[in-house]
Amino acid sequence: MISDPNKPKKLSANEGIKERSNFLRGTISESLSDDSTGSISAEDAQLTKFHGTYMQDDRDITGFLD
Repeated sequence: MISDPNKPKKLSANEGIKERSNFLRGTISESLSDDSTGSISAEDAQLTKFHGTYMQDDRDITGFLD
């Protein structure tokens, strides 16, 4: 089957996040400044990965080392 060159390609989930992110800005800044939850949205977490930054729990605070 030959694909139609005029039909737009369906984006992958990650490509969709990139397209909606305002040049990979997303809402990372707002998420980080809101300390009420201690976390950021799933899309912002994915955007940080595109920037080479990965979220990690502080095990001393969360008690995983007990």
